[in-house]
Amino acid sequence: MDIDNKAVIFDPYEGAVLDFADEKSAYKYFIKNVGLESYSEKLKEYIKAQTEVMILIGFSVGATAIWNISEENDLRSVQNAFCYYGSQIRYNLNIKPKFPINLVFPSREEHFSIKELIDNISDIENTSVRQVPFLHGFMNEKSLNFDLNAYALELKNLINDLDKK
Repeated sequence: MDIDNKAVIFDPYEGAVLDFADEKSAYKYFIKNVGLESYSEKLKEYIKAQTEVMILIGFSVGATAIWNISEENDLRSVQNAFCYYGSQIRYNLNIKPKFPINLVFPSREEHFSIKELIDNISDIENTSVRQVPFLHGFMNEKSLNFDLNAYALELKNLINDLDKK
């Protein structure tokens, strides 16, 4: 993989140092103080201003924000996206991504059917869908569902996928 190790974290809190006790606290704060629509719009504007090729990686609301903006015509710098457990995608099923987007869903979700969501989006062009035998948050060490072995496996899968690009 030929990467210059230039990574950018698109911080929804604009540099504010927040130390959440867990994933639920972070999500509640995000919804109340930032909002998915606002974050998606800011992410879109940021990407539009970029000229270098980008690969996007998002988790949970970050994954959903990437999905929400993926049908924009003027995000030409995006080469590919990898989105993990973006459960809010279920509210925006009419998206037609303009760049390849790889969606990774957990084994189950508490409030909806993963199988039904996957069935609804599997045939969308530029969309690859995969379900893993782990729970939402398995790659987030602040999550109750964090799984070190699953994290290592998915990191290896991600690196392999990036090597192919």
